Amino acid sequence: MLINEIEKLLFNYRARNFPGTLDYAEQQRWLEHRRQVFTPEFLQGYADELQMLAQQYADNKEKVALLKALWQYAEEIV
Repeated sequence: MLINEIEKLLFNYRARNFPGTLDYAEQQRWLEHRRQVFTPEFLQGYADELQMLAQQYADNKEKVALLKALWQYAEEIV
């Protein structure tokens, strides 16, 4: 059981950080995983949360920049 979890974590790490190392079947697996996780409802909630935090920390340029980077990353992987 632990081995399966480690393999899953390693695959996700590779897919996120080194997508060029994935073969065709792995690319399809990663695409399906993203489709299951990043549903329209999830993305809307994520966007709402980031927007709320951006308003809350509007006077903190560093935090706003981090929030923008999080949204850009989400756009890239979807």
